[in-house]
Amino acid sequence: MENPNNLNQINQDWFHRHKLFLATIVICICGAGLIFNWQIEQRRKNWVIDFPVHQEKAEYKIVSLSEDFNDSGYWDSKIIKTVNGVDEVLVPSVKAAIPELGKELNHSLLKLSFPSTGSALFFVEVLLDTDAPPMDIFKFDLRTKTFTKLSSSEYYSGYGTKALSPDGEKIIALKDTVSDPNIQKLWVIDLPTDTVKLAVELSGNESFNGCSENCFSGIAGEISWLDNDTIQYSVYDSSNKMNTGKYPDFQLIEVRTVDVK
Repeated sequence: MENPNNLNQINQDWFHRHKLFLATIVICICGAGLIFNWQIEQRRKNWVIDFPVHQEKAEYKIVSLSEDFNDSGYWDSKIIKTVNGVDEVLVPSVKAAIPELGKELNHSLLKLSFPSTGSALFFVEVLLDTDAPPMDIFKFDLRTKTFTKLSSSEYYSGYGTKALSPDGEKIIALKDTVSDPNIQKLWVIDLPTDTVKLAVELSGNESFNGCSENCFSGIAGEISWLDNDTIQYSVYDSSNKMNTGKYPDFQLIEVRTVDVK
């Protein structure tokens, strides 16, 4: 029978001989995780709105039903109104309120915009904990406590750069479509009215897209709001690739503005 002390010595010797190898594996796994998370953040910069500081209904919030990844409540949320430190649950479960969200485990809602005016909150459907692009926009009517999917969602869903107006009521969006493969159309989505209008249409070699590769989303454009009625955007020459290995890799033509009042 093998002496236990000998076995312990063998195990210790094996560990010491292979500890560098094991450490390398751990570092690689951690590094891959960091890179994956970084890629997700880079992609989300192109499609998730960086919520600006604007007047909004700050008393409302959407929170997960559970912080435990293994709990089904992790993938569900509730909508709460807080007044004087007291919480009122308006929606106990968004998955129950919107049955189609319950068809897939990780389909859920995130805050899109809570404009200070009007009587609605706006949410976006997402695949939680993934780098998948956003999907439909849902309007929550505070008077009827009901959800409605916006028909304008098709101009928002998918990869592409987006930006929210300071008042939280409008979104500008770039979207790669069959009718706009060169990214020459800039759309304005009006959330309260669920309407869309074309703000700018470029022509020729002009494009909103300044990225030819490694774009994380297929589209990388510089668009922003100067105020609630004015958009600033960059225009690139899609025929003039600079091959610098840096973004933007198409030549910038100029930065323009447009009034969308």
